[in-house]
Amino acid sequence: MRKKMGSVFAAAAITGSVFTIAFAAVYPYSDIANSFARQAIVQLTETGVLHGYANGTFMPNAWVTRGQFLAYLMNALTPYTDVQPASKGIFFSDVPAGNWAYEVVGSAELAGWLNPYWIDLRTGFHENYAASRGDAASFFVAALEHSRLHYTLPAGVSPLAAVTKLGVFSGLPASADPVYLTRADAAVVLENMLAICQQAALHEPLGIVQAVPVAPTAGAVVAGGSPIVLGFNYGESLANDLAEDEQDTAVNTVVYDGFHLDSTLQFTGTLPASFADTLHSYGKKVWGLFGSEQPDLLTAALSSQTQRTALVQSIATTCETAHLDGANIDFENVPGNLRSDLTAFMQQLTSTLHAQGLVTSIDVAVPSAGSWSEAYDYGQLGNTVDDLFLMAYDEHWSGDTTPGPVATQQWVQDNLQTVLQDGVPASRVILGLPLYTRAWQTNDPTQMHSVPLSTMDAMLADGQATQFSFDAAANQWVDRYRDANGVQWEFWQDGVNHLQAMGALAVQDHLAGVGYWQLGDENVTQWPALLPSAGNAQ
Repeated sequence: MRKKMGSVFAAAAITGSVFTIAFAAVYPYSDIANSFARQAIVQLTETGVLHGYANGTFMPNAWVTRGQFLAYLMNALTPYTDVQPASKGIFFSDVPAGNWAYEVVGSAELAGWLNPYWIDLRTGFHENYAASRGDAASFFVAALEHSRLHYTLPAGVSPLAAVTKLGVFSGLPASADPVYLTRADAAVVLENMLAICQQAALHEPLGIVQAVPVAPTAGAVVAGGSPIVLGFNYGESLANDLAEDEQDTAVNTVVYDGFHLDSTLQFTGTLPASFADTLHSYGKKVWGLFGSEQPDLLTAALSSQTQRTALVQSIATTCETAHLDGANIDFENVPGNLRSDLTAFMQQLTSTLHAQGLVTSIDVAVPSAGSWSEAYDYGQLGNTVDDLFLMAYDEHWSGDTTPGPVATQQWVQDNLQTVLQDGVPASRVILGLPLYTRAWQTNDPTQMHSVPLSTMDAMLADGQATQFSFDAAANQWVDRYRDANGVQWEFWQDGVNHLQAMGALAVQDHLAGVGYWQLGDENVTQWPALLPSAGNAQ
């Protein structure tokens, strides 16, 4: 085994702690034998650049987080930069002392590796977000500019264009995601980065890369390209929610739906701090959902400055005691005359939570939702909160007696464009997508029920449901099946491919990310096919 470079520490999303790895006879991890990046993973593990998990796995197909990639890069570049995890200063509220990435992120900040012109650092470092190619390029170029390799990024050239020209992303399979990096991808990218540095050190300083026209980073939903992949917990026990959230490795932000207004204008529900603490150890953010769909309660709560202040303080206290990273406001069926009151409430809440280092988000109905969208001043809200979650589903809803799809791509696209044209920054929009479809009784369309994505796929796979017709307007198949009582039902195929194509709109428009209602309606195995990529935009 070659001499290890740099410090030995674990950039692990599961435990976030330091551990040693017992090397197997052939491979250091039990799950890399069939990985295209096996050689890079083994070599970089032996040299101390990469680390796996305490259970002996590397999880090559999981997304590498922003914090993990930065830690691995710091290990790799120590011979050229002398930068090691050592900082004692808190530079970002979401990476405090005690966070596994605290010293890594602090040292990178002090060394000039975190350029705010290339990476959005306004609301924190977000070490648990999936690392994008833009993140990797920005970290690497900034590190090179502060290294002994004498590299200067030419004017007018983005970090992504520069490192792409240098070959940093060479060797990734054709199927690789064009935006996010898996842990296997990261191994190959880091190996390429090391090769570039080694060649520069042995021969000539890195040459000037000519400016080349490069399309905006697909899905680079903010300046650094760190997309949110959000999912909602709803209707399950706390234990089931936690087990589900731990398994959904693609989801980096969990919204716990557990706090709702009651007749006393108090939010019901409690959440032990251990829930968020456990998910934090997996590298996930946790937001609490504070909601109501009752117009009378919302009127009483929002129309009074005193009541608005009381709600804000209640939310802030809950976030603090439950160790939440932010609040998600889900006020629906809000009377239209409360439009300015709702905006004022969100402004006050955002100001209060930002002072605590927390984020705010609000769920909004699509502009075409009639009375359900009247109270949303999209432009004002979008420029107030950190994230605006656009509920781009229920084109045909539970009370709709006209059967149809939950969301067609054109409907989603039209509503999204309206929101953006109202002045909401694209970098603050999370595109909400459904993990379900709806089935209508063929002979009585007043009878309907939702069908989870996993159930729909299973029904199609085993022949319980069959394709009946193709709806050209919706660009979806209509399927039929008979239940145990012989009753015939039909549903529109809002399936994995359809969801991925709609999610590609987030890539196309450089949104903050995508979000799904609700976790548990999918199988864990469906996530790789669900996540959007640029190639699916139509």
